Amino acid sequence: MVDNACTPPRWHSKILTTFRKRTKMENIVLTDGEVASLLKVSKATVRRLWWRGEMPAPVKIGCVNRWRKSDIDQWLANQPTNNLYERKLV
Repeated sequence: MVDNACTPPRWHSKILTTFRKRTKMENIVLTDGEVASLLKVSKATVRRLWWRGEMPAPVKIGCVNRWRKSDIDQWLANQPTNNLYERKLV
């Protein structure tokens, strides 16, 4: 008889597959520090941009603020580019 104490039950793989489907990239939430490192700015700059209404508002989870990664990605995609580098200097 084989000892099945270490093998997960059959339903285990089904739950993991469902969990992986539900945790797509748009469901990820970021702290202000993670947003700051993503944007290569300080945490104070992230808060300042938020308070000024220049970036998406965070989601309140309990008593902490978290930003949806999908909101940050969409906001970045909608930001104008710096045309200074695209112009040819004569």
